[in-house]
Amino acid sequence: MVSLLENKILSLLKKSESYNIATQGFLDRKFPIEITGIRGGFTSFLLTAFNKFTKENSLIVVPSEQDAISIYNDLKLLTDKVQILPWWGTMLYKGISPGSQIFGKRVDC
Repeated sequence: MVSLLENKILSLLKKSESYNIATQGFLDRKFPIEITGIRGGFTSFLLTAFNKFTKENSLIVVPSEQDAISIYNDLKLLTDKVQILPWWGTMLYKGISPGSQIFGKRVDC
């Protein structure tokens, strides 16, 4: 069911000039690509579309852990190949080392 929705959205995206410009920039490796104005789960569809052009892993950086969890949940609807790299759980320059569990989780990613 999700695949049908994903395919429909991607077919509509391919008709968009903005999408085609961003896609060409991605294929030409003109980074960073700045895309604004996207809301909600649509971000995951766009990221999935871009990721289909490469066989490499992608790193998505977001401002907060809440944003990371939101994108993670949306991407999990479209693919099983998604992980969250956990934050260190410490504040910079506080002299507190991250716990060993954090190291383990980050290594697994």
